[in-house]
Amino acid sequence: MSEAAPAAPSSAHRYRRDPLVWFFVLTAALALLGVYDMAREVGQPFGGYLSYRRSAAPVGEVDANTPSWWSGMIRSRLRHGITLLAVDRRRYDDARDAFRDAAAARRQFVNVTFHDPATHQIMSRAVPVRPFTLAHFFDARLPDLIMALVFGGLALVVYLSAPTNAVNRAFAGVTALVALVRALFVHTLFLDDTLSVAVELILLTMIPMVGVGLMHFAAHFPYPVGPTPRRLVRVAAAAGVVVAAAAVVARLDAPSQETARLAARINYYGTLILYAAGLLAVIGRLTLRLAHFRHLRPRERRVLAIVLIGLAISLPVLIISALTWVVIDGQQISYYVRGFDLRYVLLAVPLTFAYVLVRYRALRSPSPLFLVAIALSFSALVAALGAALWATSRPAWPQDGARPPFLPLFIAALLSSLVWGRAVSWRGMFGRLFHPDRRAAAATRAFGRRITAQRDLKLLPEAITRGVVEEFDLERAAIWLRPAEGEALELAARAGDFTAELPLGLWPDSPDPDGAPLRIDRAEGLPGWLRPLATGLGLDVALPLIADDGLIGLVAVGPRWDEEIFDDRDLETAELLGQQAALFLTAAASVAELRRLPGRMADVQDRERQRLAQELHDTTQQFLGRLPFYLTVGRDAAATQPEMTRDILDQAISDVEEAAAVLRQIRYNLAPSQLERGLAPAVAALCDRFQGRTGIRTTLSVMPALDEHTTQENRHTLYRVIQQALDNVEAHAGATAVSVDLAAANGRVTFRVRDDGRGASEAQRQAAQAAGSFGLASMRARLEAGGGEFYLQTDAGQGMEVGGWLPGGL
Repeated sequence: MSEAAPAAPSSAHRYRRDPLVWFFVLTAALALLGVYDMAREVGQPFGGYLSYRRSAAPVGEVDANTPSWWSGMIRSRLRHGITLLAVDRRRYDDARDAFRDAAAARRQFVNVTFHDPATHQIMSRAVPVRPFTLAHFFDARLPDLIMALVFGGLALVVYLSAPTNAVNRAFAGVTALVALVRALFVHTLFLDDTLSVAVELILLTMIPMVGVGLMHFAAHFPYPVGPTPRRLVRVAAAAGVVVAAAAVVARLDAPSQETARLAARINYYGTLILYAAGLLAVIGRLTLRLAHFRHLRPRERRVLAIVLIGLAISLPVLIISALTWVVIDGQQISYYVRGFDLRYVLLAVPLTFAYVLVRYRALRSPSPLFLVAIALSFSALVAALGAALWATSRPAWPQDGARPPFLPLFIAALLSSLVWGRAVSWRGMFGRLFHPDRRAAAATRAFGRRITAQRDLKLLPEAITRGVVEEFDLERAAIWLRPAEGEALELAARAGDFTAELPLGLWPDSPDPDGAPLRIDRAEGLPGWLRPLATGLGLDVALPLIADDGLIGLVAVGPRWDEEIFDDRDLETAELLGQQAALFLTAAASVAELRRLPGRMADVQDRERQRLAQELHDTTQQFLGRLPFYLTVGRDAAATQPEMTRDILDQAISDVEEAAAVLRQIRYNLAPSQLERGLAPAVAALCDRFQGRTGIRTTLSVMPALDEHTTQENRHTLYRVIQQALDNVEAHAGATAVSVDLAAANGRVTFRVRDDGRGASEAQRQAAQAAGSFGLASMRARLEAGGGEFYLQTDAGQGMEVGGWLPGGL
């Protein structure tokens, strides 16, 4: 017995075993740790600036992330990049305690000693002592946290779109790494306790790995490279490990200050080199791809164009981001340009890469998380522009110390973008305005599902009107249907709010429409038989229901409940709705007819059995009843009256021959043997017997080689239908001539039986059917069961023509 194949691992199990998922979890936890490290500074005294320390040396530098409107930058005129040596003559590694002592002594200023790289002088200035507030926290951390959320969200979006794809995994890994770096970038005021040092070490070991991650991504995008570049990526990874180790040595207590300074320089320049190498690798791959732009496929061209646009927008900021680590002419480059934070422009790069990887590589639509990332980026950029305009309108800024309104602008922009994004989605408040096609398609699908569930032909009209009103948000709808036997359209169902009585019937007096919607609310071009619907009923559009037999009904609808009139752009949807309704009505009618078919066939079979029983009773049974009498009398008279015996036996032989002929005819009618040789000879024999029996002149027209287009099954069906038609002529027509035509064309075998008899009106046919005559119904049922069609043309006093077709065969 073979063993069953092991079940495929579930998605949750696969994710639990994926190291990249655990890396995502680790980066999220470390990011929260960095936020906590900065949040615990709220309420602590500081000098109105941010600082950082490159090594274990007891000095610091004013961080380039310090907002220019903070008090330390305005009142003390500190600048980004100056080296901080001491606070109140205490080494800078003891700065926290110095500020705490000053705050405890209620001093408003402390004396900060620093080295100015621009003048190469050591100076001292009074720096205000201020509590670090929640507003300071948002000033310092909000930009990096927004970027961390965007990068982290994009990492998840790209990973989830194709978890096993190498390029998606490479992008998700480096993007998550950047998110972690941004979340930890400014995490403390004073780097002087175990938690802050641990977070700083994590940050310094991760920064050089960003460059390695960029090179790894470049090795897979836009297409994988050969083994040599991959070896270079491994070399870069090894170099990243060395640079990260140098950061640890520089930060911890090194054996000597010279070793610490050397390790710090290795970390500093190594990080810059790896970062620049990663950027150049990505840009170089795209440049090489651009050189072959004409030879790329259209999708690859679009991918390249989108990525290059995002890179071109962000390239200046990418350069500035690298230069923030460089001191030029004694000053450190800042992210702020007249109050505008350039870092938000940087988000164009990951957004464009994420979009092309999800849309053109994973072939999926962007997820809601991607839209949230766009909303965060857009809101931050709008808020930064608003803050820059605010700063431009204040000539005294930043010297006046006013805080730009970035946070309220960001919150307002984010809420507005989320609300607006929801409102303009295809399901939102303005979805009909911005996504009319998708909204209409969704309503049409819902309508189709709704009426598909209703299979009862009697209840289907009500389901159609209710579905139209509820799924398409219409005020009202009504449907008129043509009965099986009749010309007028009768009101079948209505839904919605009607203020006037609807006409119970509509009498089409013009050729059947083509199925296109008709505007009831516009008099021009409206057929006269539809004018009763334009008399204040609140109906705007009529939808003719067209089937193979022509017009089978009409659906009339009013406007949407939120619009005064029916919009012209909805006419195509209305036409599709009419086609759906006609299709389902026709299908339901066919199903109902098929459900009645077994009963009709049973009636036909019962009548045929009764006819055969009657025929046997009138012929064979009568003969068999007389035969014993003849034989008995002949036996008794054989000796005394031989002549009489001879006459009796002659009569018995004659009756036997007659009974045998009757039995042969019955057997032939049940299973004509000529059908085995072909349809044409069997029908010819049938016509000959019919003419000989009835005296009605019968002509037969058969297309040459007809039997090449017939099968045993359709021969039998056509023979029985023609036989039934001739029986009807004999029984009801009072005809003097009848013609039978057989032909084949377009894959169909057709027949026609026409007589010159009295014909039958619609009322006469209905009365005959009510009286139990199912001849025409039997013919229709036989043909439709074989995949064909049946038709009838007749009127009182003008003869009758029946015909139809069946699919041909080889």
